[in-house]
Amino acid sequence: MKHSNIEHRLAQAIEHACPDRCQEVLSRCQPQKGNVIMMTEHKKRGLNPLFVAGIAACFAVLIIGAGFFMRIQNNSMQVASIVSLDVNPSVQLSVNQKSEVVRADAMNLEGETILQDMDLKGTPLNVAVNAIVGALLQHGYVDELANSVLVTVEDDNAARAQQLQNSVTEQVTSALNTAQVNGSVLSQTVNHSNNPLQAKADEYGISLGKATLIDSLVKNSDHLKFEDLVGLSVNELNLLASQQTTLPNNVTSNGSPANNSSYIGIEAAKTAAFQHAGTDAASATVLKTDYDYEMGKMVYEIEFLVGTVEYEYDIDALTGSVVKFSREDKAPAATAPVPTPVPDSSSANAPAPTAAPNSNPPASMLSAEQAKSTALSHAGQSQSNVWDLSVELDQKNGHTIFDVDFESAEAEYEYWIEAYTGEILRSHKEPHFSTPASQPPAASATISAEQARDIALQQANLSLNSVYDLEIELDNEDGILVYKVDFESAGMDYEYEIDASSGNVLKVG
Repeated sequence: MKHSNIEHRLAQAIEHACPDRCQEVLSRCQPQKGNVIMMTEHKKRGLNPLFVAGIAACFAVLIIGAGFFMRIQNNSMQVASIVSLDVNPSVQLSVNQKSEVVRADAMNLEGETILQDMDLKGTPLNVAVNAIVGALLQHGYVDELANSVLVTVEDDNAARAQQLQNSVTEQVTSALNTAQVNGSVLSQTVNHSNNPLQAKADEYGISLGKATLIDSLVKNSDHLKFEDLVGLSVNELNLLASQQTTLPNNVTSNGSPANNSSYIGIEAAKTAAFQHAGTDAASATVLKTDYDYEMGKMVYEIEFLVGTVEYEYDIDALTGSVVKFSREDKAPAATAPVPTPVPDSSSANAPAPTAAPNSNPPASMLSAEQAKSTALSHAGQSQSNVWDLSVELDQKNGHTIFDVDFESAEAEYEYWIEAYTGEILRSHKEPHFSTPASQPPAASATISAEQARDIALQQANLSLNSVYDLEIELDNEDGILVYKVDFESAGMDYEYEIDASSGNVLKVG
């Protein structure tokens, strides 16, 4: 009760206790002419003590009543818990101990759309939740294609928080079922006081509940970043959470799984990856399929083997285009040979024994870089002075070897480097007795570097503003002057060799 109201009620009490009879008495007096009425002075009498006590009692009752009323009003305005509902709209309800809404706040622009024309102050929490879910459905933020809602209760009283979490989750699920939507409701409780994530939530303009869910996903991933996930809807976050072996801490999932009907589907994503790799489902052994978030897109992550080659693809979940891919040749298990014994002089005509596999091979294999360095060092060459350099893993005469080939201005070289010991099993050098066959004089260029760039971009079906790390180099390849055009786009590497005279595309890598 306001102070002005209290004063008004006190004034009414005094007026009723001591009514003003002055006008009533004067109205009874008749006009007198010629007579003087003598007035005698009398001693003023004090107020009746009982009357004074009564007035005091009235004041006391009014003051106590006003204080009691003010305490009730203060308790009804005191926030005990905060309940957040996140979809993409984010709405926050502050409630008192009687589960009545003290205030309702929109955490983003979509939330303002949901709360427009709603006056939820003083409304029971269950009524407010039903009204908000109804608005989410009406505006199309929740439907069969995006069926996820995040419920978060902020309260330092664990028992009260858990009770509210269960209650609100049931209300949301029931409201969605009534609308014939198979909802997926994630719910959690968080500590309200001194929560370190509150600063991040404020920075990105999201609720503490959404910040908590994102933080859990980031902690359980080796590549996801907080700032990349803040713009995702709860349905997308729910899909990412569903790929983890366990849900994030304190998060409970209720109802149906997160809906993925707006995406192309796992089978279509696998088909796109197989086609890009030049293989098919019959030849591939699928190792992994799940959802991920890469390059600002929701993607299907597909991993599979074809023979000894392992492929990894990220396929755009909406369009089916290749966002990123890689391939790695997994070397087959190999054994190192036992050294060939020296023949006995008494059996000179006996054939030399062949190498036999060793049942206890060395623990690790050389890298391709180490094999290349061994060959270049033996040839007395540096990598900058050679071309057509290749390193391939192969099997030769019972050995696992790196076949290293390259060419210099003086000769062509071939090396077999034992993959486990680093031993040079073969070295072959074929000198050039004239101008190297691979480097004859080249004709002059007739197209510009910009023209070569545009030819490569057209071949890749990309525009200049969609690529980065663009490099163009003029080089002599086997007597042909070529432009080497390299660039990246959407996580993919592109390499082209363009004939500098004709503009023909000679090589795509």
